[in-house]
Amino acid sequence: MTQLVVFDPVTALIPLAHLVPVVIVAWARRACSGRVTTS
Repeated sequence: MTQLVVFDPVTALIPLAHLVPVVIVAWARRACSGRVTTS
C-alpha cells in the first residue's frame, strides 16, 4: 500500500508480476505438495 501511495505506483506492479507466476506454479503443483506433506 505504501508503494502505491508514497512511491511510484508502477513499481508496485513488479511484486505482483512475480507473484502471479509463483501462484500459478503452486496451484499446478498442489497435488504433489499434498502427497509430500501427508507422508
